[in-house]
Parts: sequence; structure tokens; C-alpha cells
Amino acid sequence: MKITPIRLWSKDQCQTISTLVKTHSELYVAREGFDTVGAATYQDDPYEYPEIAAKYNPEIWRVFGDYISMAANALPDVGHTETPEGFGYPSFHVFDDRVGDTVGHPHIDEPFKRVAWPEPFTNPFSFTVAVELPSEGGGLDYWPDYTDEQIDAYIATDELPEPEYIPYQLGTMYVHDGFTPHRIANRFGVKAGEYRITLQGHGATLASGTTVVYF
Repeated sequence: MKITPIRLWSKDQCQTISTLVKTHSELYVAREGFDTVGAATYQDDPYEYPEIAAKYNPEIWRVFGDYISMAANALPDVGHTETPEGFGYPSFHVFDDRVGDTVGHPHIDEPFKRVAWPEPFTNPFSFTVAVELPSEGGGLDYWPDYTDEQIDAYIATDELPEPEYIPYQLGTMYVHDGFTPHRIANRFGVKAGEYRITLQGHGATLASGTTVVYF
């Protein structure tokens, strides 16, 4: 799994963004034990996703548009970026102490199967930027030597191999293709009063050359 780290935001910028996320809870969509800011392909029914995106996109852009643009412009090897109609802007995972020490489910990223593309696309990818982490940190677990099918077979027998671990640094964007099995790493838990807040996004390049970014 090739993961490209890109230094994006300072500690002060991360604190500003985190505060904006926490003070705009009207944009939260409740999930099972956590929230997203606006639409999320992997959580929303594909038929309902465009409507949810349209509902939240204007305010997400008003509050976070400058930061979303900064992230999109920092992506490697892309030109013009946009978020077309029917797609939700890159946005945020918000975890608090409800999640405790629960870890994510191993998976590969296939959000491109859950949206209506305006034209053919290539080179799908995913990116994450942590803007607030629990006191003992957080990161990404991944299994570079296994396929998604192999990991599913291990899960079925409760014999999941030990993953590799990347600790996130605040303000650093981590870009990867999403096709190596991975999960949110929550090794140290989220304690009362703490948060794990990350900007999340996916992307792919249209045949016309535009790179679409979305969540």
C-alpha cells in the first residue's frame, strides 16, 4: 500500500478547523456511534445520497470551502478539481467517547460504485487529514500482504492477522488508492471530552481530465 503523506495544515489551522466542526453540529448526520458532516457514500443509500449531499453541500462549502479547496489543490498529480452535482463535498468524520476503543471494520474503498459518474473515470484514490486526535493519538491499520477476500476469510474465523500501523500527524494529508485492506485504527480509545476528527475524501479522474473529489 503506497501512502503519500503531504503536510497541509499547521497546528493552529487544525485547531481552527476542529472548532468549526464542533460548533456546526447542525451539519452532523448521525451514524452508528459517530457522526459525519454531511453526506458519506459508504453510509448513505446510493439513491438517497445525492439528495443528502444537496441538502448539506451549500453550508459545508460556506463554512469549510477554503479548507476543502486547500486539500484538493494539494493532491498529487491532479489538475483541476471539482465536486459535481450529485456528489457530497469532502467532509468530516466526528468520533467522540461514544466510540470508546472500538476499531473500524477492515475494508477496501469502493465509493465509486455508489455514485453516478458523469463520464468514465480512472485512478480512484482516498485521502484523510486529522485535525483533532485523542490524547494518545490515532491512525490507520492496514494489511499490505493480503487481499480483501483473504481478510474477510480471517474475520470469519476470528484470526485477523496483525496489521501494519500508521500514526496520523495532525495536519498531514495521507493519500492512497484505497485497495489495500485497511481500517480506522483506534488503539488507545477516545476518552470522555476527547475527539477524533478527520477530513475524509475520495477522488478519481474523469476522461476529460477533471479530478472529482467527494465523500
